[in-house]
Amino acid sequence: MSGQLDHNPGEVIQQLLVDMVLATLPASAGAWPVYYSWMPDDTGVDGDIGVYDSTGVPHGRTQFDGIQQLHYGFQVIIRNTDIALARTKIRAMADGFDEDVLRRTVTVDSTNYAVQSIERQGDVMFMGREGGTSRRRRFSINALTAIDKIV
Repeated sequence: MSGQLDHNPGEVIQQLLVDMVLATLPASAGAWPVYYSWMPDDTGVDGDIGVYDSTGVPHGRTQFDGIQQLHYGFQVIIRNTDIALARTKIRAMADGFDEDVLRRTVTVDSTNYAVQSIERQGDVMFMGREGGTSRRRRFSINALTAIDKIV
């Protein structure tokens, strides 16, 4: 929301999804690996997730010190050959963002952040089939988040 973050907002959201038990970090080789700022061509698993930074929205300045307030933008994309499974997973993420994120502490590389809230910018979007010969279907969520570094 204000001040400098040591990590990009998408990296914080990546860890948030892991903390919410909706994804796993790629190094763990678990189900639904979540990648920051990219998705590999072939992960060896059917379902995977990408988190990308997007345009944020300024929301004024604080009254006492004039610090600019910003809600950071991000996008989550998931893909899977099983369209019903992909829809269920992205809906669980949307519901989790709506219901379970309120001043939630997330730790990335020993830096603590307070994810104050997440505001989705619409409903889950079906993006169709991935290009090329892939049979995977893609869904996405676009959202804004207020994040503060905890010092």
